[in-house]
Amino acid sequence: MKQASRRVVLGSGVALLALSQIRRSVARPYRLPSAAAMAADQLRPQYHLIAPYGWMNDPCGPVWVNGRYHMFYQWGPDKAAFGNIHWGHATSTDLVHWHHEPVALSPVPGGPDSLGVFSGCVVIVGDRAIAFYTGIEPSVQCTATSDLQMVHWEQNPVPVVSEPPPGLEVDGFRDPLVWKDQEGWHMLLGANVRQSPLGPGEWF
Repeated sequence: MKQASRRVVLGSGVALLALSQIRRSVARPYRLPSAAAMAADQLRPQYHLIAPYGWMNDPCGPVWVNGRYHMFYQWGPDKAAFGNIHWGHATSTDLVHWHHEPVALSPVPGGPDSLGVFSGCVVIVGDRAIAFYTGIEPSVQCTATSDLQMVHWEQNPVPVVSEPPPGLEVDGFRDPLVWKDQEGWHMLLGANVRQSPLGPGEWF
């Protein structure tokens, strides 16, 4: 029986170790840089609010309460691309220096927002904050409530507006803006009206 040399044995061990490292690196799921690494990037904007990592889009529900500005925004925490939309949340006392709060709203499995928490607004009613936002496919208008710290939100499992007005054929029925005046509460929604007087496919 031929005995393997020490060099052959060691070389084989190194090759197996390298192969296992390659396999591990291929199997490892994609990960975003840490928030600390992102914050240390010299090219990262410092003056304007930006998400700690991931994907950022529409501002939602800017509101001022008890000496603090609250800004919510569409946030994709999984990757730097559209998908799995949440509401991020940041606060400031001067609109320059921002503190990132815990995520405000997340898709709820089986809920009307299970495919994403899309754009909306926040209104203050007494000692409560109410968020209005769109759940998609189909587009429905949802609500969530919180105290005035706006850190812990309770998402309503039933939409407040589940379909467009009768007889109105629209696409993209979304992005509620809610306000109160002397006549009461109002909600404005964006939509693409299929039979628009402005012409097919026009928005108004």
